Amino acid sequence: MDNCYYEKVGNKTTCIDNELPFSIPSKWMWIRLGELGLFRKGPFGSSLTKEMFVDENTLGRVKVYEQKNAIQKDFTLGKYYISKEKFAQMEGFVVNPGDIIVSCAGTIGEIYVLPNNSEIGIINQALMRIRLFVNDILNYFLLYFDFVLKKEANEKGNGTGMKNIPPFDILKKLLVPIPPINEINRILFFLRNINKNIDFITVEARSLNRLVELTKSKILDDIFGENSRYKSYYKQTQEKLENIASLITKGSTPTSYGFQYVDQGISFVKVENVHDYYIDHTTIRQFITVDAHEFQKRSQLQENDMLFSIAGTIGRICLVKTEDLPANTNQAFAIIRGYDKILIPSYLKWYLTWYLNDKSKLSGHGGGMLNITLNDLKKLEVFFPVNKNDQQILVDRIEKLMEVLSSIS
Repeated sequence: MDNCYYEKVGNKTTCIDNELPFSIPSKWMWIRLGELGLFRKGPFGSSLTKEMFVDENTLGRVKVYEQKNAIQKDFTLGKYYISKEKFAQMEGFVVNPGDIIVSCAGTIGEIYVLPNNSEIGIINQALMRIRLFVNDILNYFLLYFDFVLKKEANEKGNGTGMKNIPPFDILKKLLVPIPPINEINRILFFLRNINKNIDFITVEARSLNRLVELTKSKILDDIFGENSRYKSYYKQTQEKLENIASLITKGSTPTSYGFQYVDQGISFVKVENVHDYYIDHTTIRQFITVDAHEFQKRSQLQENDMLFSIAGTIGRICLVKTEDLPANTNQAFAIIRGYDKILIPSYLKWYLTWYLNDKSKLSGHGGGMLNITLNDLKKLEVFFPVNKNDQQILVDRIEKLMEVLSSIS
């Protein structure tokens, strides 16, 4: 029994070895999370609604801290206030400078310490306030609590669709390993140095990635641009994309026609499901019925369809493969079909990538948000070798260079 950790609650002493998640050095101790500070979640349901809010210029108004401020790490953005009378009824939800605020619904686990110049206010129902008893362990607590939140949210989280912070009775009983204060300082010093190195590496990696992207753009410009030396090597022609493809259209949304999404069925492909020129089926969360699929014939996908996103995130490109079918898509995607009688799919894929980069440069966006319409794609002038074998030679050259750059980034 000498090697056992004990907990005393009232007159009862209990061995808690079976609760310990891992072993700690002999000079450390375990303590319940709830013993480190005061935990309080925001008001429930109708306790705080927008109907109770007052104008920010109202005398005696008190600020309401919202979840979106926690996510954005900026509590100066909140525009909602309540009256002093309403505030008097909600004293249990008050937050002061120095308090820790945690988002505990929707996007969970974002942690923020209210700065000293913050207004006194109250939290809404998506936030939790923590007021530590011992300020000396603040940074260590934040570090460990962040780890606990993310771990517990995944293992014990409840809620539909999005995880929530575990119920208070679970959260407060969680055990925290507390080292001596000099050990806390040593750990934080060590982590600060690691974070400095991580920050330095991150900056260098971003610079390298920018250089890689610039090089990729240069490669495509060298192949497809106005001054391309390759155009003199092969018999070239030029056509508008609408004259090359048999169909250029876009998808539609099933709910617009009275159909609902289902948990299983025909894959419904959205922009967020396309990465690196392919459909990532592990990210598809919405499906449609066979009836909805048949109704939306225009947006039924076929093998070798080229998808090009024209809404939301502009310029996501994807070649539809046999294993992607059956599938349907929405109006955020332009569907280019029947081009493969004249162009090999990979040639069009890289040409569209070059077109996107070139349009970004011309518009001054540098790869940012663009406005590309279905008509823009239809009128796009495509230069290409007449012979498909020559197209393949260019594609092979591009992909060999892109493979080298991808290994660098």
